[in-house]
Amino acid sequence: MKKLIIIPVLSLLIFSACGQTVEINNSDTQTPSVNDNAQTPDKETDTSVPPEQPVLTPEQPVLTPEQAGDNDFLRANGIEIFVASPLSGDTISSPVIVKGKALGNWFFEGVLPVSLEDERGNLLSAAPARALSDWMTEDYVEFEATLSFDLVDNQAATITIKNDNPSGLPENSKEYKVPVKLVPATAMQNETETSALSTINIYFPNTTLDPEMMDCGKVFAVERSIPKVEGIALAALNEMLKGPSESEKTEGYFSSINDGVTVNRLKIEDGTAYADFSVRLGENVGGSCKVGSIRAQIEDTLKQFDSVQNVVISIDGNSEEILQP
Repeated sequence: MKKLIIIPVLSLLIFSACGQTVEINNSDTQTPSVNDNAQTPDKETDTSVPPEQPVLTPEQPVLTPEQAGDNDFLRANGIEIFVASPLSGDTISSPVIVKGKALGNWFFEGVLPVSLEDERGNLLSAAPARALSDWMTEDYVEFEATLSFDLVDNQAATITIKNDNPSGLPENSKEYKVPVKLVPATAMQNETETSALSTINIYFPNTTLDPEMMDCGKVFAVERSIPKVEGIALAALNEMLKGPSESEKTEGYFSSINDGVTVNRLKIEDGTAYADFSVRLGENVGGSCKVGSIRAQIEDTLKQFDSVQNVVISIDGNSEEILQP
């Protein structure tokens, strides 16, 4: 009897143990590993809304004069504003006049704001650009503004043209930027004056550089700056006929050519310069040394130009019996 009771109990214990073992194995299979359970710390989510920025118009393409003047072409290519002057990369000085045209909706009360800032964002100048015609239109309206500024050194800057936005809403703002280079007004003036000049050489004897004067045909160059002209060779002759300056005289320069000589005409043909002078050139020129010096001054002054290889000198049309020793 006792045996009958013990056997079922043992069977039950064994069965329960086996069942528990299966349950543990199943639990081990389904339980994630420590690495699976690890969670990455939550990152803070940026819920702030970025502020509205002004709408930048596309970079102005390089247009031909015909395209720039064709409003239909500008509109078809989405160009709301066209700046004719200054252009991107231009070098400017004070005052600078900003010219262009923009759609009528860029204006309010006939104006739109224009400013000039240096590369650090410092405001150098600001002025309203005024419409040059009726601005209450959907078409293009020409505008003009003058910016004045003080400047010591060369620097980069940007001209910014904005639409006049009475609403004050950022989403309604538009702007167009023109990068430029600034130079002081005096530097710009000097550069303009320099670009309008030609540098030439004129020739004189010199007692300091050639004290023995053994070679009468030896002359020395003096550099001069003269206004640019088409007849540069004639201008050089006229400059030479003025003679050396007072400071050049102290350095030993002098002219063998009489005062008051003028050029009647100068013709350059097939590499030969035909230079005709007034009768004053042939007065009181006795002596081969002086004649040689006169010829050298004229010939060397003309031969500095690539178009001249030979020189024929004449006085009132006579080239045969002149400048005789």
